Amino acid sequence: MKILFVIVNYNSEKLLYQNLNSLLPQVEDVCEKNDNIINIIIVDNDGKVDACVVEKYKSIKLVTPKNNLGFCEGNNYGLEVMEWKNYDFVVFLNPDIILPKDWLNNSLKLIEKDSHCDIGIFSGYLLGYDFKENKPTGMFDSCGIYRTWTGKWYDKRQGKPINNKAISQEVEPPGICGALMICRVSALINVEDMHGIFDKRFFAYKEDIDLSIRFRKKQYRLRIFPELNAYHGRGWNKNRVDVPKKLRLISARNEFLLNIKNVSIYSAVSALKWTYVRFLEK
Repeated sequence: MKILFVIVNYNSEKLLYQNLNSLLPQVEDVCEKNDNIINIIIVDNDGKVDACVVEKYKSIKLVTPKNNLGFCEGNNYGLEVMEWKNYDFVVFLNPDIILPKDWLNNSLKLIEKDSHCDIGIFSGYLLGYDFKENKPTGMFDSCGIYRTWTGKWYDKRQGKPINNKAISQEVEPPGICGALMICRVSALINVEDMHGIFDKRFFAYKEDIDLSIRFRKKQYRLRIFPELNAYHGRGWNKNRVDVPKKLRLISARNEFLLNIKNVSIYSAVSALKWTYVRFLEK
């Protein structure tokens, strides 16, 4: 089994080191016991990652683009550098993810099952993590991405207390959070479009929804398994007024692009929202 991890860093190097501390021991353990080949590429969009810290590991390749490519193009760039089509699975992993110690072993068991051959994206429930306190928050971060009747996409149960019954169920949501996606390469090849695996026009935000939609259009399943649960220290501000307008504008624009690209009845609504954020919102 050949697996590629792609991590895009931007102003997250301190979180990245904790991320790697949760991932690398598992990689070493799995590769020692089996014939698996696991490689990791870090796309350092701001050049702040200490090369001495990561390049001592043979499984890691660190690349620093000349400019900040953003999340979408950063992932695409990492894929190209590593010749991703030669792998069996690609794991898109945010630097603010902490993986439980058995996460990689559990992943291998699930992705190798013949009964899961039509699953395009595997993931787990994402549970909140407070990096300042260095401990879980006890709250859900994402139980998959869903859409309201008004057309708004959202992470289900985000900010709500963890429910043991909910967390033990396998589910197939309409979308998977891009912070942690295990993607089958044969499926990725089929869903790639002219703008890349992640549509580079999005730059960041809602690109994971677009990719999820493309998988579902090609009849691939998206599935969340309790065995793949992980911790996520999401950086998005809860208070909208504290979010820089530039980021709110990108999010609103991407929502419109998402609806136009997928011929959605919500296109007009998202166009009005984008216009409001651009010209009226402070």
